[in-house]
Amino acid sequence: MNFKVSLIVLIIFSLFNRCSTKKMDINPTDISVKWEVVSNTFSNKAQALAAFTIYNNSKITLSPDNWELFFSQGPRNIVSDTLLELCSMRNISGDYYALLPKQNFKLAPGDSVRIEYIAESWYIKESDAPAGLYFVIKTNTNAEQIIAVENYQILPFSKPEQMKRFKYDQEPLATPEWQYTENSRLNRLSEDKLLPIIPQPAYMKTSGDSLVIDKRFYVLCKPELKNEAEFLSKRLNKLTGTEIALSETSIAGKPAFELLLSEAEKFNHNNEAYTLIVSGKGVTIEACGTAGIYYGVQSLLMLFPKEAYAIPMESLKIPQLIVNDMPRYAYRGMHIDVCRNFQTKDEILRVIDVLAMYKLNTLHFYITEDEGWRIEIKSLPELTSFGSKRGHTTTETDMLRPAYGSGPFSDPAISTGTGYYTQDDFKEIIAYAHNNHIRVIPSINFPGHARAAIKSMEVRYNRLMKEGKTEEATKFRLIDPEDKSVYRSIQGYTDNVVDVSLESTYRFFETVVDEVIEMYASAGVPLDMIHTGGDEVPEGVWAKSPSCLELMEKLGNISEAKNLQQYFATRTNALLAERNLKTGGWEEIALTKLPDGKYVVNPELANGNIIPYVWNNLDGSVDLSNRMANAGYPLVFCGVTNIYFDMAYNNDPKEPGLYWGGFIDERKPWELAPENLFITTFKNSMGVPIDAKTEFAKMEKLKPDAAKNIIGLQAQMWAETIHGPHMLEHLLLPKLISFAERAWAPVPAWQNITDEKKRKITVDREWNLFINSVTAKELYKLSFFNGGYSFRVPPPGAIIEDGLLKANSQYPGAKIYYTTDGSMPNENSLLYSAPVEAKGTIILAAVAPGGRMSRTVSITSPR
Repeated sequence: MNFKVSLIVLIIFSLFNRCSTKKMDINPTDISVKWEVVSNTFSNKAQALAAFTIYNNSKITLSPDNWELFFSQGPRNIVSDTLLELCSMRNISGDYYALLPKQNFKLAPGDSVRIEYIAESWYIKESDAPAGLYFVIKTNTNAEQIIAVENYQILPFSKPEQMKRFKYDQEPLATPEWQYTENSRLNRLSEDKLLPIIPQPAYMKTSGDSLVIDKRFYVLCKPELKNEAEFLSKRLNKLTGTEIALSETSIAGKPAFELLLSEAEKFNHNNEAYTLIVSGKGVTIEACGTAGIYYGVQSLLMLFPKEAYAIPMESLKIPQLIVNDMPRYAYRGMHIDVCRNFQTKDEILRVIDVLAMYKLNTLHFYITEDEGWRIEIKSLPELTSFGSKRGHTTTETDMLRPAYGSGPFSDPAISTGTGYYTQDDFKEIIAYAHNNHIRVIPSINFPGHARAAIKSMEVRYNRLMKEGKTEEATKFRLIDPEDKSVYRSIQGYTDNVVDVSLESTYRFFETVVDEVIEMYASAGVPLDMIHTGGDEVPEGVWAKSPSCLELMEKLGNISEAKNLQQYFATRTNALLAERNLKTGGWEEIALTKLPDGKYVVNPELANGNIIPYVWNNLDGSVDLSNRMANAGYPLVFCGVTNIYFDMAYNNDPKEPGLYWGGFIDERKPWELAPENLFITTFKNSMGVPIDAKTEFAKMEKLKPDAAKNIIGLQAQMWAETIHGPHMLEHLLLPKLISFAERAWAPVPAWQNITDEKKRKITVDREWNLFINSVTAKELYKLSFFNGGYSFRVPPPGAIIEDGLLKANSQYPGAKIYYTTDGSMPNENSLLYSAPVEAKGTIILAAVAPGGRMSRTVSITSPR
C-alpha cells in the first residue's frame, strides 16, 4: 500500500513539475526588444548614452531569478551602470555582454521597462547596435530555455546627436542634400569615351575598326596553355552561347584566338606581362608566362559587349587594337577574414572569380583568430570540433562563446559564427585559385589573436588528463596556468595570447604548418609564404609568467617582456625558412619597443625573409611604410585610410561597417599614392582635413632607391560586421575595382603633379572617367556574372530648390525612380529625368545598369 501511495505521489509531483515547467516556456516572439542610441554628444568625452526597452508579451513575470539577456556589441567598456536601477551590464569577454536583473527587478506580463546605460565610444550606425540578442530563461526545474530575440528593433538614428560621434565631429552627415552636392562634381560621359579595359593597361592603341566574333572561331594553343585555353573557351561559350573548340594546330580558313608563349627577354622576364592584338584576322595573346596569357585573356573579355553577360550573343564585335601591358606591383592582394564571421567555400570561390577578373593575384586567407579556427587539422581535431563553433555556453568546454552577432545557436545554417573548411574544401579553394593565377596565403595567427587555438588545446588537455595521459595532454598546450599576467587586448580579451616560452607552443605551430604544407602539396599548388599575424599583442602580456621571466633572464638581451615577441618571431621565422617559406606578418613583427615606450623599426629582421604588411597610416604613423622600406624591409602596403574595405562607405546610419580608420568609399582606394602618401587626402578622427605641409613636414620621406621595397598592395576585409555573402559583396564591390586599378595600372600622371590645385583638377577629371566606366560597364557585367553580385548601389542625392526636386547619382548613368504617395519606388515608378515640382515627402532609389537597386532615401518639401 505504501508503495502505491508513494508511486501516486511521485506521478502527481512529476505531472505538477511538468506543468510548472511548461508554464515557464516562452515563445521566441513573447519577448521583444527595442534599442536606441540616445546621444553621442551628451558629454565632452567619447561616450554614448543608449537604452534597451524590453517588452514582456509572455504570460509569466520576469523576475531576478528567471532571465538573463546576452548580446554582442563592438567592444565598449561600460562607463556607468548607475543608470541601471533594475539591471547590471557586464562584459564577459571580447564583444560579448550580459544584461542581468537586480533583486528589485520585476516585469509583469504586458509591461515594458527601459534600461539606459553609458558606454565608451559612439554608436552612429545600425551596425554598431547590439546584435545576436538572446534570452536565457530559467524554468522551475532550473533548466534553461534559450530564446533568440526575433522581435528586435533598432530605432531610427534621426537626430544629429545620434549620428555625430562627438559634438566636435566635423564629418558631414551623408544626407540626400550632402550627397547631391558631392554628386554634382560628376558628369555623365558617352560610351565612346569610356575605358575599354579596367585596370587600364600600360599601353593601348585602337585602330577604329572592329572584329566580328562568331562560331567560326576556335582557341589555338600548345598543351602547356591548356588551363588558360579552357578558361577562355568556357567564358566564350557563356558569352556567345556556342561551343568554342580548342586546337593545338591551325585550322585552315578559320579565325583563331591564338595563345602564344614567347621568350622571356621580350617581356623583360615579367611572367605577368602580355601583348594582346586584335586585328581583322583574329586575336593573338602573347606572353612569356602562363600568368601573362591569363591576364591577356581577362583583358580580351573586357572588350566584349556588356550585354553578352546578360544574354549570350552568337555574333558580336570587339575593337581592333594593340595592348602592351604589365602590372605596376608584383603583389596585388585581397585579405578576407572568415573567422569573425564565416563565409562558405562557394562564396570564397565567387570572390576568387572577381579577384581574377580584375587581375589581383593574391588571396590572403584569414583562417585563424580569437573567434574561430576555420581549417581542419587532422592531428588536432579539437581545433574544428570545438574551435570552429560559437554558441551559448556557460563553460566553454563545448564551443566558443558568441561573438560579433553570431547568437546562441551553433548551427551553421543559421549562424555565421560556426563553420570550417575540411581539408578537401581547402584544397579545392587553393587549386581553384591557382588555376586562376591567384596564390592563397594562409594566416596562422600567433602569438596574439589566438584564443580559439588556446581554448581548443585546453579542451584537448582536459580530455587527455581525464584519460590519465599527462605527457600527451601537455604536448600542444599553449598557456601556462602559472602565468598571472594581466592584459586586455584591443578586442577586449584577457586570454588570447600564447605563452612564447613553452616548447609546446612551437610544437603546435610546427604541426599546423606541416599539415598546411601537406595540403598544398596534395593539391599540386605551390606555397611560398605563411602569414603569422603578430599584431595587437597587448601591454602586460608575459610580464608575470614565471617561465617567460626565466626565458628573459636566460636570453640576457630582453628587458621588456613585450619584446619577447621578437624572440617568438625569430624562432617561427627560422622554422618557416627551414621549409623554404617566407614569413608574412602585420607591421608589429618588425617593430621593437624602447624603454621609453616608443616603438621603432627593428633593423635586425630586415633580411628579406620577413614581409611586414603595413596597415597603420593613421595620424603620426603616416610615414611608417616609408620608414620600413627605407630600413630595407620588402613590404606590402595595406593602409587603413584607403584600403580597409570593412570601413563603411560613409556615416549614414544605414550604411554598414566600421569607421575607426575613417570612411572608405569607392574613390578612396583609387586615390591611393603608396610612394607619396603625403599627397593623399587625410582627415583626423573627427573629419577635420589634415594640413599636409605642417603635419607631415618632419616625417620620413621614401628614399628613391627604397621604392622598390614596396612590393605590392593589399586591401583588407575584416568581418566584425559582415553576416553572410550579401554583406561581404556589398563592402567588396565596387571598391575592389578601384583598388585593382591602383594595384595594376601604371602610376597615374596626377601622382607626380606638385601643384595642389592642378593635381586636384586632374584627379577629379580622371575619377569622373573611371567611375563612368565602372558604372556603365563593370556594374552591368557584375549584375549577371556568376548569377550576379550584391555590389553596393548608393542611394541618390536629392535637394529641393525653389520648389523643385533635383536628384542625381554617385554613379553617372544610374536611373533614379521616385514616388510621392509613400510607396517604395521600383522600376515601374516615376523615372526622374529633370527637376520636377516637389510636394510632400518624396522617396527615391537609384538603379544601376543591370538592374540592381539602392536602398531608398526620402526628402520632404517645406510646402
